[in-house]
Amino acid sequence: AQSSFGEHRVIADRWKGMSAEQKADIERIRNDQQSEKQRKLEEEAELQKEYERNQLLQANTAILMERESNRMAAEIEKRIAEENMKLSQEQKRKKYRLRLCVDTTA
Repeated sequence: AQSSFGEHRVIADRWKGMSAEQKADIERIRNDQQSEKQRKLEEEAELQKEYERNQLLQANTAILMERESNRMAAEIEKRIAEENMKLSQEQKRKKYRLRLCVDTTA
């Protein structure tokens, strides 16, 4: 039964349902949609895992860089302290010599 408004229109009181082929097509489309949705969910989960791995790697790298920076700063401080100690000793020697010269000339 065709509607007078066109082939695509269905007369509701005369419609006998879908054919087996139409039902199979709908089931196939539904299964394809479910498969696609599952695939997208799996892709998202994989991307999330990769993102988390990258975050962890970046955090570890930052920690290592901070440790290296702290080690270098400590090394620089140590060198500065050694240099200051040498300068202090040199200044004491000069002061002592100066005092000896002043004492001997007076």
